[in-house]
Amino acid sequence: MIRSKIVVVGSSNTDMVVKVPHIPIAGETVMGSDFMIMPGGKGANQAVSAVAEIAYSKGIPFLLNPAPATVIPEDLFEKITILTPNETEASILTSKEKVKKK
Repeated sequence: MIRSKIVVVGSSNTDMVVKVPHIPIAGETVMGSDFMIMPGGKGANQAVSAVAEIAYSKGIPFLLNPAPATVIPEDLFEKITILTPNETEASILTSKEKVKKK
């Protein structure tokens, strides 16, 4: 049995943006124009969304560690198989205060 794995690791603090005439299909190379380097992190968010979509469409379980926690868009949330927030992230994601330990 062949097992498929997709892994996205790390973070991005710089967006490298290129305009392309269309979104490439798997294995396709497209020529881009107007290359830009900008401060950001949205590139990492886009990578996670793209991988979630691919995993979902192929029936591959998708695990997300939502650090640092922010609101997860509903279309991404629907594709998550396993969500692994820590206590602080869970309180942010659920809008619930952490229970104080006695």
